[in-house]
Amino acid sequence: MNLDRPEGMRRDSSRRARLCSTSLSPLILLLFLPLFATAIARRPAREDRLEAARESVAPHRYGEAIPILQTELADHPENDDARLLLARVLSWQAAL
Repeated sequence: MNLDRPEGMRRDSSRRARLCSTSLSPLILLLFLPLFATAIARRPAREDRLEAARESVAPHRYGEAIPILQTELADHPENDDARLLLARVLSWQAAL
């Protein structure tokens, strides 16, 4: 008793598998697209906060920069640039 499929069925089933995988690719992309878009959208906001803090520091408006930097560090505690700038601003404010 031979359990192998005839050649025609194998070719047909592999064609179906290819069609299924190619039709699922756009769906998978659409499912993951919001995740990528969210990750990309977060990056500029992070830089914008740091830039806003720097713009507040330049004219010695330390009171404006401190809450911005604290918010940035609450959201992204690994941000060393924000941590360093906050330390500088706090030291400058204490010196006044």
